[in-house]
Order: sequence, then structure tokens, then C-alpha cells
Amino acid sequence: MAQQQRGAQQQIPTPDAVGDMYDQFSELCLEMFAGCIHFGYFQVPPPASSYTDESIEAATDRMTSLVADQLALPTTTTTTTNTTTTTTGGGGPRILDVGCGTGKPARQVASLTGAHVVGISISQRQIELAAAPQQQQQQQPQQSSSIGGKGNGGGSRSGVITAAPVREEVSFQYADAMKDLPFPAGSFAGAYAIESLFHMGDKGAALAQVSRALRPGGRLVVADFFVDPAVGDDDLAPEHVAAFCHLTQSSGLNTVDEWRGLVEGAGFRVVEVRDIRRNVRRNYRVMAETLRQKALYAPEVAKGGLEAGAAVMENVSGSNKIGYLLLTAERV
Repeated sequence: MAQQQRGAQQQIPTPDAVGDMYDQFSELCLEMFAGCIHFGYFQVPPPASSYTDESIEAATDRMTSLVADQLALPTTTTTTTNTTTTTTGGGGPRILDVGCGTGKPARQVASLTGAHVVGISISQRQIELAAAPQQQQQQQPQQSSSIGGKGNGGGSRSGVITAAPVREEVSFQYADAMKDLPFPAGSFAGAYAIESLFHMGDKGAALAQVSRALRPGGRLVVADFFVDPAVGDDDLAPEHVAAFCHLTQSSGLNTVDEWRGLVEGAGFRVVEVRDIRRNVRRNYRVMAETLRQKALYAPEVAKGGLEAGAAVMENVSGSNKIGYLLLTAERV
């Protein structure tokens, strides 16, 4: 599938480059998105003045909830006297989180569905952040470089960090989805990928790996960016699309039809594709405002990059060219 570069020739980021980006900037993303590293779903579409009463935390939690709902997992119940309650322990189905970020979405999905969620990432720093809240209080997470510092969080880009044994509903480990995932075939009841696949230079390989790890009938939910060829370049110039891809370490944006083809080519049947670009548009302004604020107090060496990043997000915020989809598919 051809990816839409829409501008100057763009270099596809390597997994290590994407991992390094998140090693450096995960804490900044946490600040932007209230503990998550993904966009929020705002209930009220534009105009912007309608958003004033809705927090970014509520929006990011809502996005995660939408993804959990689309997994359509069977509810596990425990019956007591005159009461039926949902079980939220580690005994539920196994779900794969492709690009787990800080682990907050995995915990939310586990809580909502009763599933055991296994999160993977190519950022060692994200694995540390995801696992830290689950470690025993006397254990201190490994220290790593601060925001903007080069490195991989002070550890090797490998290994597994899992939840504390007292609660086993989530676990996290380093893995590259474009390579052989370290899980047996058919070992998961479902999977989701929130803003992770758009980084990957070979989405087809990653989706094939996820397909192998799912058992037949298991659902895959993808929340990610797309480019809309029906919207003219006068809405958003090709160089601005390319700047967005460069800033976010995207491998290039796909159209909705290309997303369908990639998913179906990996052995899935597409159940639904929802265009939710209107509901996520505010996130670009959240990013721009945060970057502008950071630039006010940043050293000169970092100020230019922060201001440039804010300008990219401001350009995208008023555009329809870059969309956002919620795609649901089933493993055939």
C-alpha cells in the first residue's frame, strides 16, 4: 500500500528513532494529555468555544473507553446475593495493547473489561513509566534522562517489566510489532493500537503479527490518523502535512481505503470505520498551547524546536486534511 507523503520526500523513521523520541518526550506528552500519550475524544464538535467545560483528561479517558467498547469482550460476572457484579481481576481474556504508552489505557481497559492486558512498546522509558505504579512501594523505578535528553532511559532496549504479583491485570514488555511478536499464535482474545501504527514503516507486517497473535473472531481496534485525498491542498499544504509527519515520527499517512486494505490483507474483516476527526481536533490546540508555554521558559537551544512544533500543530488544528479514524475489525 502506498503511503501518502504529501510533500517533500520523507524519511521513514526506524523503530529505534521512534523509541528514542518517546524515551525523551514521554513525560511532556503525559503533561499534555493528563497521563496518556494519545488524543482525547471530545463530545462536542467545533466550534472551539463549545469545548470550554471539557477537560483533556475526560477526553483521553473517553477515547480509551471507546476503544474498550469496540473490543466487544464478553462480560465475566460473579453472582452474589441479589447482585451481579463484573469481575475485574486477572482471570479474564488476554488483550494485546500495541504501543502501550504509559500504561494508563491498559489499566483502564483492564478495569472496564475484566481482561488481562499485555502492553508492548519500543520505548524502554515508556515500559518503566507503565510498570512503575504497579511495583511495590519500596521499589524505586530506574532513573533515566530528563525530557529532551538523549538516551534510552538508562536501560537496554530489551527485557520485560511486569505488574506486581498482587494484581495481574496488566503487564508490559519491550517488543517491536513489525518483527516476530514474542507470543504464541492465537494467544489473545483481542488487540488495540492507539496512535502507534502510524509510526511504523511496515504496517502490513505489524498487522500480520497481531493477526497471528489473535485467535479467530478476536477483535482489533485501531485509533489513528489518516489523510483525506478528497480535501484539497488549499486546506492544508503538502509541506504542512509533511511537517506533521516529521514532528510525530510518522512513516507517512494512509487514506481510509489504504487502512482498510492493510487490515484486510493481514487476515481481518473490517467491521466498522468511524471518522472522528471533528472530535479530536481540539488536541492539536492542546499540543500547540503546551509547546508554546514550554518555549517561554526553555533554554535557547530548545526554544526554537518547541516553537516550531507549536506552529505545526496550529497549522493542522484548523484543517480537515488530516483525519482520525476508529477502525474495528475481526480476525477471520
